[in-house]
Amino acid sequence: MPLVIRNSGLGMDSDGQAHPRENRLVLITVVLGVVALACAFVESLHIVASVAGLLGMIVGLWAQMVSATTAQRWIIVIALGAATIGFAFGLANGGFLP
Repeated sequence: MPLVIRNSGLGMDSDGQAHPRENRLVLITVVLGVVALACAFVESLHIVASVAGLLGMIVGLWAQMVSATTAQRWIIVIALGAATIGFAFGLANGGFLP
């Protein structure tokens, strides 16, 4: 049997099988977490930080439930932390109201 090396997608498929749905959820969680955290420190972007943080937490918790590998779980937890901090700062700066 020949050895087949697959594109592992950022090293998240450590079990040797492809998990495209789970990897997409991880990527979405990371992007939302980074956006929420970046916008959290700009007071005028509190709505963006709040929305991105809330969506990041929801998607991240779902991704954590369906994740298949430990590498995915590590990345999800870090991104969830960023989304939560961004959400909290967004709420502290004004939340969802303009």
